[in-house]
Amino acid sequence: MLVQLLRESVLIQALITLVMVFAASLIAVQGRNPPDWLVQALMLILGFYFGSKVERVIASSMHR
Repeated sequence: MLVQLLRESVLIQALITLVMVFAASLIAVQGRNPPDWLVQALMLILGFYFGSKVERVIASSMHR
């Protein structure tokens, strides 16, 4: 199962998303504004992450 998840890059997507959210949150908690490039990258990664989740749900519901 782990190999299949790695093959579908689910774990990698989740890890990258969590790292970016943690980095932006850490900067914000320190009372600083995250750089624009970090916020833009985070929004791009979050959009891709949740978009791929929706795509998987749609694909699995069509195969039933």
